Amino acid sequence: MKILATHPDFAYGGGDFHFYDLICAMKDEGHEIYLATMCCDKYWMGFMRPVIQDCLIVESCCIPGDWFHPMIYTAFKAFMKWGRQFDMLLLDNCATSAPIFKLLFNAPIFFLFFFPRSLIQRHNDISLRRCPLFHPCLPSITIQSLDKVSDDEVSYSISGAFFLSLNRISPEKNHELAIEAFHCLKLLVPESVWNSVQLIIVGNYVERFVQCREYMGKLKCLIQKLELNEKVKIISNVDEVQKKYFLQNCTALLYTPPEEHFGLGVLEGMYFSKPVIASTKGGPVEIITDGKDGLLMKADAQTFAKGMAKVLLDDTQLDELKVNAFKTVQKKFMLDSFKWKLKQVMQFFM
Repeated sequence: MKILATHPDFAYGGGDFHFYDLICAMKDEGHEIYLATMCCDKYWMGFMRPVIQDCLIVESCCIPGDWFHPMIYTAFKAFMKWGRQFDMLLLDNCATSAPIFKLLFNAPIFFLFFFPRSLIQRHNDISLRRCPLFHPCLPSITIQSLDKVSDDEVSYSISGAFFLSLNRISPEKNHELAIEAFHCLKLLVPESVWNSVQLIIVGNYVERFVQCREYMGKLKCLIQKLELNEKVKIISNVDEVQKKYFLQNCTALLYTPPEEHFGLGVLEGMYFSKPVIASTKGGPVEIITDGKDGLLMKADAQTFAKGMAKVLLDDTQLDELKVNAFKTVQKKFMLDSFKWKLKQVMQFFM
């Protein structure tokens, strides 16, 4: 089949890597992929060139929140470039543009979005189409190598224990929960333990977005207010080797977004045998079994801090969480399983 894949903006989040793995899996099944997007930089084009037949990049003519979603403009540009030749449309999480794509291309739509967002959608407007559910997989770029990354290979090396908050530097990711929980941790552990532990916040930072610039300033002010300047570091826009170093060496991963979707960062942490401390709401609940392969905590600073103290002070439980975290990912969330499930879903469009 000829497939038109649309993705609003390639940044460096889990959803972007999942979309890439999805179109790679489709190509492996013999389908031809054409890509329409509003942003795809050199980093992403390096991945895309071997996978896609052609690419259309339409720079956004609107800002987030505007009444006219820029993906609608992208739909018209794609139609003018390629015409009505596609057997299927792959739309990534942009429902506003779906009717326009359907009208222009008259092809069935594979609408991609993360459960549990499906739980908050109304289903009484239009009769339900065939909507199979299958989980994303661990991003393939993460599993290219498990070889240990040495201090000499990275720009930032950390001595001693540290917690890792790995997510885009953006307001919805709620990194302040990690900072406030880390501040509460001081009262829950011996002074010697507190003196040796740090918090490292790592994520993609898109400076062109006003909300990201404001949020970065907010986090820095919070760190200064809580007098944690020597204990908390924010490191943005790291490469895969540096990211792998942090995942390999952290004590645990803090997953802070409230009621977030599936949470591919959770899978990355567990793949590197790191327990993940996450909220009791949203996507992580689909992945983590509380107390077995991770910790599900109420999303407030004091409760998160108790989970952090537990992994610092209970070596036996920490070891069990590490082993079981890796087993969970291997059993349920690897690429081969994802491809098999995708193949079943694609039968709807054949």
